[in-house]
Amino acid sequence: MNARSKRTGKQKAKAKAKTKAKAKTTARQPKSAIRHTRTVVLDHISLPVRDLKTARAFYSAALGAIGMRINLDFSTAFGFGSRDENIFWLTRDRKASGHGHYAFRVEHREEVAAFHAAALAAGGKDHGKPGPRPNYGSRYYAAFVKDGEENNIEVVCYK
Repeated sequence: MNARSKRTGKQKAKAKAKTKAKAKTTARQPKSAIRHTRTVVLDHISLPVRDLKTARAFYSAALGAIGMRINLDFSTAFGFGSRDENIFWLTRDRKASGHGHYAFRVEHREEVAAFHAAALAAGGKDHGKPGPRPNYGSRYYAAFVKDGEENNIEVVCYK
């Protein structure tokens, strides 16, 4: 018999636990090995809609009021953004359920009002006129509009 086969059950269990602990330690990365981004920013998001044509008209008007436009266009999806970004995608999905909530941050309160007026003129339903929302924060100024599929679209300013 070799030395390994002479181990007692207790010794075998201890050796197994030691091996397991070593594997766990080597799998974890030390905290200093990962640098975290100070503020993680959402790169893009998709909103599935049943009626892409209606959504195009509504969002072109509503988001156009805050300087966003369609920057990339396909037959089943298109991407909105400021300048050359494509952060907000609308995609065709005939089974889309609606009822999402999407908020866009702007720098000027006038943009909040412009969004609200344009969204209502494009067929949106008022879900909160432009104004302060103190229960969301002392500088929270926002407006809310529901699109034709009951998605809650918000534009917020913190100034």
